[in-house]
Amino acid sequence: MSATPHKHEVRGLELTLREISERYQLPLTTLKARVRDNKEGEELVAEIQNERHGMAGTAVFDIWINIKQRCFNPKNSDYVKYGARGISMSPVFYKSFTAFYEHVGERPSKHHSVDRIDNNRGYEEGNLRWATRKQQSNNTRRTIKGTFDGEELSGVQACEKYNLQYSTVMNFNRKHPELSFEEVVEIYKQRREEE
Repeated sequence: MSATPHKHEVRGLELTLREISERYQLPLTTLKARVRDNKEGEELVAEIQNERHGMAGTAVFDIWINIKQRCFNPKNSDYVKYGARGISMSPVFYKSFTAFYEHVGERPSKHHSVDRIDNNRGYEEGNLRWATRKQQSNNTRRTIKGTFDGEELSGVQACEKYNLQYSTVMNFNRKHPELSFEEVVEIYKQRREEE
């Protein structure tokens, strides 16, 4: 009967050295050597990662780890919205935090996170930007979009532009599914002008 492998706590998870190696792309031999030097869990991972780029534990590094988890780990609660529907991460970014960081740069503020410009594509070069929550909410699969006076806008942006109540326009659109969102906005714009 084989002994149960020792588990190390890393970011709230109990992981074996092999699991740590796979999850964080760290050499198993290096991990084993550090354990012999009495390194444990979080300290063990952070020390090895910091040797590579010095950014372990930073917001950008944590964002990179979280992207990888939701794209490739079926046990991650967000996997169904990302990896399961084919959203992936380019091999270059997956293997190298440094390459990812060089592409996205420093996080502009704590209110920004990485956004995919085209939500049907993955985390790849040319498809990433820093965006606020509001910017991201205007760029989801569910976002209603249209062309308003020649400008591509989300439904929320169009209502803001024309000073319309978004919930009122949406309720009218639900009651009249034969009309496009653009047509409903136009109706409410005309009503506003007539007031």
